Amino acid sequence: MVIDAHIHFTMPLSAGVDEARRAMGEELELIAEAGVDGATGSLIDPLYSNCDAHSQYNDFFAETSKGFEGRFWPWCVVNPVNHDAADEVRRCYEVLGMKALKLHPWMQGFSCSDDYCNPVFEVCAELGMPINLHDGSPPYASTPACGEVARRYPEAKVVLAHAGLNDQWRQARDLACELPNVYLTMSGPSMLAMQSIVDSVPAERLMYGSDYGAGGVSLIHYRLHKIQQLEMDDRTRKMVLGETALRLLGAK
Repeated sequence: MVIDAHIHFTMPLSAGVDEARRAMGEELELIAEAGVDGATGSLIDPLYSNCDAHSQYNDFFAETSKGFEGRFWPWCVVNPVNHDAADEVRRCYEVLGMKALKLHPWMQGFSCSDDYCNPVFEVCAELGMPINLHDGSPPYASTPACGEVARRYPEAKVVLAHAGLNDQWRQARDLACELPNVYLTMSGPSMLAMQSIVDSVPAERLMYGSDYGAGGVSLIHYRLHKIQQLEMDDRTRKMVLGETALRLLGAK
């Protein structure tokens, strides 16, 4: 089973749940035709720094995702600068059933080292809720800065959503080798980088992701093809292509 561990949808609140659900179904069909059985990810809209409607977007996305259980697992989004961000994360997990948190320090305009992030990370660590961090984009979203969250919160499951991209993949690889709570979604690094990562990091913490939504279905074809060309044994391939993501989401 192939699980894309990093996708995005664009759905304005004004679309309404019925229209958004129809559009999501169509996109999931396109993703399936590209060879992906299921996916997990967030909305793009609430990741912009000027968003002040995270609760509304989380309600909207959770409701829209109903009916796609077993095919799609939605992430919630908050901005840690907001005083109620930690409470919103807890609500999303306990009430809405959202399985992970997405943060994009670069787009949202915050640093993971700022004290106001701590309550959010603490709640995620308590709940066992994965934290998907955009990484590889200095300064706010540099891979070392994102990885420091895992060092400060060893109980937290920290996903580096791009495994360092092209410039910081070595730091991502080394963090995952050092810290057992760091997971890497290989969405962006070169073939050479990904081969080194696969050769070094336990398969239980490696995932395939396309970043679909930042590009079209061609991005799925391209990044899935790259993963499939890597040298790895059958067990590692199974973990990378879906098993790790399912376990992380509590779906396996």
